[in-house]
Amino acid sequence: MQKSIYLLLASVVLALASCTSDLVPNDFPLGDFYSYAPYKLNQTIYFTNNQDTIPYYTVFSVSEDYRVGSKRKGFKEIANKKVSLRKIDSMEEGVDLSIVCNNRAHFEVSLRSIEEPYSIDALYEVDFTNEDIWSKSFKNSKILRYFSNVITLSQDGKPSAQVEKVNGLTKFTDESGRIWSVVK
Repeated sequence: MQKSIYLLLASVVLALASCTSDLVPNDFPLGDFYSYAPYKLNQTIYFTNNQDTIPYYTVFSVSEDYRVGSKRKGFKEIANKKVSLRKIDSMEEGVDLSIVCNNRAHFEVSLRSIEEPYSIDALYEVDFTNEDIWSKSFKNSKILRYFSNVITLSQDGKPSAQVEKVNGLTKFTDESGRIWSVVK
């Protein structure tokens, strides 16, 4: 009987010890994070280049994912959102907008073309993966200060796209150098 109590007590202590090392609080600002790409399926987005205003893209697909992991799974927390925008007259042409935050140490916003003639490969990236910056509280997390209202993505060292909280993709530069801005 006494051996059973010790065994039960040891099991409870082991279970508690393994759980506490993997705890990730549920305080990730998903609403803020997802607002960089506030699109709904089949939504039409209009852009202008000061000469033309056209319904340039339709939202072809939207995916959101937030997962909490553990040391055993090899990650603590992953949040991402991907939106595929397709040119209205050609579903093979378009861009993918992706927002990713891994382990409160890596934040990335990218805009990439899926098919020629586009050559968009714009990126904004903050990477602290080589530092131990994990914070149990997201409001104290070092990466949070990079969740700014306006994010400028670069391609080949030049600004080439802009993403804003609540408004999403607000401007981009196409393959011929023309700047397109969203019509609000």
